[in-house]
Amino acid sequence: MEERILTNHEELAYRYCHQDFKGLTTAKAAEKMGVTQRRVQQLLRSAVQKCPQLLPILTKRQTEIRLLINDDGFTSEQIAQLLNISIHTVGSTVSVLKTKGIYLEKRKPTLSYQKWMDNQITEKF
Repeated sequence: MEERILTNHEELAYRYCHQDFKGLTTAKAAEKMGVTQRRVQQLLRSAVQKCPQLLPILTKRQTEIRLLINDDGFTSEQIAQLLNISIHTVGSTVSVLKTKGIYLEKRKPTLSYQKWMDNQITEKF
């Protein structure tokens, strides 16, 4: 039988708080686990010390902004408008994501059709 690296409580705290699972705040996780918020934070620190690959743990807002940038190609202005937050908030969240080592894709230029392209088409489908 393999030896566990994380205790059951560490794993539970991690699963409650990590964005790939429930993505709860430490306060909500503490409520569900029946412990204090401070205890959940201690459990998460302990889990990360044992398994650093578990990092980073993102907030719901950080996860949402990361997905809008990487998956949908949104600009900061579009994200601010969509989420009803300031552009400054988007910028500071992006900075935090970068410090956590999260890769954010560069926005690709949008290709659009121009009228002068008509005579450049050699084969029409």
